[in-house]
Formats: sequence, structure tokens, C-alpha cells
Amino acid sequence: MSYRYSHVPSSEFLALVAEKEGVPPEHICLGSGSGQVLMFYAGYLEKAETMEGGNVVASIPSYVRFTQAMEKAGCESRLVPLNDELTDDLPAIKEQIDENTKCVYICNPNNPTGAVADPAALREFVIETSKTCPVMVDEACASLSNALFSFIPSILSAAQRHAVPSPSACIS
Repeated sequence: MSYRYSHVPSSEFLALVAEKEGVPPEHICLGSGSGQVLMFYAGYLEKAETMEGGNVVASIPSYVRFTQAMEKAGCESRLVPLNDELTDDLPAIKEQIDENTKCVYICNPNNPTGAVADPAALREFVIETSKTCPVMVDEACASLSNALFSFIPSILSAAQRHAVPSPSACIS
């Protein structure tokens, strides 16, 4: 159903996703691809708090739609190079986070490299980081990788604040 980009929210589909993930339906945001959901979230953050003087921390290279939306809302992008394994350099990302960080964006597997972060390290990073700022883990390309896990259940059970898994391409 999602590959058709219907633009009409299906309450039945929403209920199925919520049931599968073990969360209330109001915690699910459906959109036409991850780009639209990323834009929704950037808009939510912009309305929830001022973006002036804020920053978003993400890796480079990575999917840029979210950081572009945050820049449009008034945030500075702090882009951290990938590590030698071409995954997110979580310690270097953590060093870029400060009291003005509005969100940390992780694309796992990375787009365009396809490299998958170590699940235990990423889970620990999300648990710690979500105590001080929202963390978005975008798993839109997970179905295209050799990864045999989804980080979504781990995020939903562990995060202290906003943790926004984005499985878009996985649900089809």
C-alpha cells in the first residue's frame, strides 16, 4: 500500500503499524516516503521550540532532506564525517552536541554508503543522547541492506525523550 503514495491516511494501516510496534496509533506518523515524514518532524520541532541559534547534528555523507529542512527552519547543520567503516562516527557526533542542539539525525544503514552501525553502540548512543535532545534514526534503507535487525523496537523501549524511527521503505 505505501508504494502507491495515496496521500490519504489509512486508519486500518495505521492501527496495524501501531500494533506491530507496540505503541498507540497517535505515536505513528505516516507519509509518502521518509522525506515527507522528515519534513513533518522538522516542522514539529520548529513549532515546538525556537530554531534560532539552534543546530542539528548529522553525518556526511548521508541523506540530506532532514538537515535541509532544519536549515530552512533556522538551524545550523553540524555535519560529521563518517568513520573508517563508513558508518556514523558516534563519538564525534556526541562531541558536536551542545545545549542548542535541536536534533541528532542518524541514517542507518547510511545512505549512500549502505554501511550499518553496530546495534549495541547505536542503542547506547540513542539512550544517552535522547536524555538531552531528540534523536532521529532513519531506517528507510534497512530493507535494502544485509542487516537482519530493526532498531525500531529498541528505540521505542529505550529512549528517554523523542526518538523517531523512520522505517518507511521497510513497510511495503
